[in-house]
Amino acid sequence: MYWKLRLPLMLATFGVVAGLFDGMLATFLMNASYVERSASYLTIVGIIIYMLEKTGINEKRVHVSISVAIVLFGLIFEAFMLSVA
Repeated sequence: MYWKLRLPLMLATFGVVAGLFDGMLATFLMNASYVERSASYLTIVGIIIYMLEKTGINEKRVHVSISVAIVLFGLIFEAFMLSVA
């Protein structure tokens, strides 16, 4: 069975960007308001998803195990960055 990469890459993007925001970028955005931090998170996620759509990577078809591995990478990266912070 094969899946398109659209959903796995989107979920991995959410996980990786959330991990970076919680772990490293929290020091840079420490004095920013909640609205500014949320807007910057959504902007970065939106830019990454837009770039994936424009390059056509989301249309590639891969095996289900690779899709699950991509999603798990995003989740594990976020959990690791939360434990480091």
